[in-house]
Amino acid sequence: MDVIGDLPPSIELTFAEAEANYVDGRMMSASIMYRKTVELAVRDLNPEGKGMLNARIRALQKEEAVPDTLIKLLDTVKFLGNEGAHDDEPPSPEDVERGRDFTRLFLVYSYELPARVEAALAKDEPE
Repeated sequence: MDVIGDLPPSIELTFAEAEANYVDGRMMSASIMYRKTVELAVRDLNPEGKGMLNARIRALQKEEAVPDTLIKLLDTVKFLGNEGAHDDEPPSPEDVERGRDFTRLFLVYSYELPARVEAALAKDEPE
């Protein structure tokens, strides 16, 4: 498992649990935990957001805090988590893998990339 840098502790813990479930083949649990990871991150990025996850995702889109392409990824992970929690059959390994990839992209974009850019700029500043 590749580590994603600069995650808040609660998001890091939830993502690690999702990854452990995925690696162990527990697709229902993995899908739910990837969704929970996204939900925690969306709340962290917009603490003033209100409502259910869908409304919070739309608020990020409206504020242009996240590009539309990532909004589509977030929707996919949200639906995957709902499927894992509410359907009789577990989601397919392929669907969970997509959700895993999408969650990872969202976390890298929202947390790791900004921190890396900031660190690179700090190196460039005169002393």
